[in-house]
Amino acid sequence: MSKPYIVYNAITGQIFSTGRSNIPMNQADNRPDMVAMEGLASSLANYIDTSNGEILDKIPMELIVSGNTLLADGTDTVTISDIPVGTKYWNGITSFVIDDGVLEFTTDIPGTYRITFSNVEYIAGEVTLVAT
Repeated sequence: MSKPYIVYNAITGQIFSTGRSNIPMNQADNRPDMVAMEGLASSLANYIDTSNGEILDKIPMELIVSGNTLLADGTDTVTISDIPVGTKYWNGITSFVIDDGVLEFTTDIPGTYRITFSNVEYIAGEVTLVAT
């Protein structure tokens, strides 16, 4: 009889895949950074506490955004704060890690900017900014 399993990163606790199998799960693809365990979880809603293997719920990101519009003049700024340290920023073109909890966004190109923030312990946050 097949059992539910979770494959996750042994360092971060990020869930990479879930499924069902009747094959015993010890390691995932023989990669030392991946661990497989029996259980039910969702990569969107959960992560694994790597110290004890407990399945934990992600919590919402409560970002503070100073505004959703800005002038595309290269100086007007929208500030996004309360970003959890270690969160990955992604705008569809570039990504980097936020190390101080704050992002100051400015541009000189008009358009709509969809910014995604991801962190293993949090439900992904998203902000849409319009530069005119």
